[in-house]
Amino acid sequence: MIQTDAHINPGNSGGPLINLNGEVIGINTAIIPFAQGIGFAIPVNTAKKVVNDLISYGRVLRPWIGVQGVDINEKVAEYYGLPVSRGCLVIDVAPNGPAGYHGIQPGDIITAVSGRNVDCMEELKSAVEMLNIGDVIELTIIRRKNTKYTCRVKLLGMGGIVVNERLTNRYHVFKDREEAAVELAKMIRVEELVNPVVLAIPSGGVPVGATLASILKCEFSLIICRKLHFPNNPEAGFGAVNPDGDVIFNEELINYLRIDRETIDMVVKLEIEEIKKRLKTFGSVEALISNRSTIITDDGLASGYTMLSAIKYVKKRKPERIIIAVPTASISALNLIAPHADIIYCANVRSDVYGFAVADAYKEWHDVDNVEVLSYINKFRNKVS
Repeated sequence: MIQTDAHINPGNSGGPLINLNGEVIGINTAIIPFAQGIGFAIPVNTAKKVVNDLISYGRVLRPWIGVQGVDINEKVAEYYGLPVSRGCLVIDVAPNGPAGYHGIQPGDIITAVSGRNVDCMEELKSAVEMLNIGDVIELTIIRRKNTKYTCRVKLLGMGGIVVNERLTNRYHVFKDREEAAVELAKMIRVEELVNPVVLAIPSGGVPVGATLASILKCEFSLIICRKLHFPNNPEAGFGAVNPDGDVIFNEELINYLRIDRETIDMVVKLEIEEIKKRLKTFGSVEALISNRSTIITDDGLASGYTMLSAIKYVKKRKPERIIIAVPTASISALNLIAPHADIIYCANVRSDVYGFAVADAYKEWHDVDNVEVLSYINKFRNKVS
């Protein structure tokens, strides 16, 4: 907050705080009534970030590193025998948070963020909150009184991603897609859901979705989105398209590979036709998701663009909240979709530094064909009836 002596009368907060150059530097917010004209204003940079988040996502996003700590001063340093008298002493680390994932421990001392000194927790919080989800920060850490090192941490959304710490960065952790769904179901807080519905992305997401919906005892349906496949490589893609025809491109990849517009248009057209075919083949009827907790699932996320297209489709239909539940995902995919979902459950998070394959999370892996998709749909319907 900015402390100011500008007059803020009761009832007129929200007006601009202007400097001598006529520039808006804050939004007048509150006063201390028993003080002599002391007021407070929200800094304009904070306000601009809030406005951008509301326009883009409909809510305010808070980057998060997942640590709790205390301010270090001379008395604290003397009492605990610390090597510095300024900084942040970490007392707890969230097991699902970015700091915990990157190895930060209770007892560590954070002294700087990306080269900027931080003397207290408030400065650490301010440094983080002015950044964006997905940004990478470099923390300067002192460990065990004399070991100094730097740690690169990628910021996530506050409380937005729940992982299974036991399965993090491990391979072949699930027997198959059904077992993966069982692990996911253990993580989801069913009591918080409002008339839930599970939407699975075919084909690999169907065994996960049908099993998950059976365990959670809720409605099950499909959301048919398609990866924009490279013509010569059906496993890789440069974006995705949903049933509404909304296309989301991986612009960075398109520019890097110099994919021409003619190829892009051809692939988009082919995948939209494939969506129409699958809608007919699976007899898919659109689930009513307005004001319902909507769980979108797949067998895993490599790039995250197919899931992003599914989220866009669901968001138009005004669900109560959007929940992503996937057995496995890369860190980059989670960072891509985190700003667009209310919460993400992911049992197996793996680093994608050396490449990422969804199949590496499973002991048994095969491509799911249309016959298998239909068998899961029919099996679920029979259970319900």
